[in-house]
Amino acid sequence: MTAVIVPAASTGRLAPPRGRVEKRRPTWLSVPLRFLLPVLIFAGWWIGSATGALSPEVLAGPPKVWSAFTELVHNGQLVDFALASFVRAGLGVGLGVSAGLLLGLAAGLSSLGEELVDSTMQIVRAVPFLALVPLFIAWFGIDELYKVLLIAVATVAPMYAYTYLGVRNVDRKVAEVVLRPEPVVDLRAAAAAARTAAAVVEAAATAAATAKGNANNYQNTTE
Repeated sequence: MTAVIVPAASTGRLAPPRGRVEKRRPTWLSVPLRFLLPVLIFAGWWIGSATGALSPEVLAGPPKVWSAFTELVHNGQLVDFALASFVRAGLGVGLGVSAGLLLGLAAGLSSLGEELVDSTMQIVRAVPFLALVPLFIAWFGIDELYKVLLIAVATVAPMYAYTYLGVRNVDRKVAEVVLRPEPVVDLRAAAAAARTAAAVVEAAATAAATAKGNANNYQNTTE
């Protein structure tokens, strides 16, 4: 008769997998490591512009950027330009986020809404917003309207996608327990949508301003 050895029940918690164990570095080492890559990128930018590897027509060097910045500060144009950019970005983000939130809720909470909205929004997501710049200029001109609409289109897609996923990923049992008429949304998805929209706004605003500057330069050369 062979004896079967049964291991004693362990009263302690199971240790996490070896690959998942987080080893926290001290703050004096972690903080410099987070700034290491930006510092290296800045140093490469400075060295490339100083040695001529980066053409000033493609990317101006840090000294020229700093001199242009101080000039705008002294003549007061920086405040005017910043206010105009903030207003433009605020209007565009307001339109895009509102539309994306409403469409995401409609598609996430209703099968009919998903059938009506999701296919079109997937097409909008697949089109890079930078490809719409010449089309928007032809439709709306080179004034503020096209900039606001470009920012709105750039932000509506990520807001829709994350809102839709946030609604669909909520546990239905949790949604049934919460006795209130408001829709239940995963706030982590909403936060991710806000971060993505903020990053896209900067690119859209830069593209819009650059397109207008190029158009003005072309108009001045042809006159």
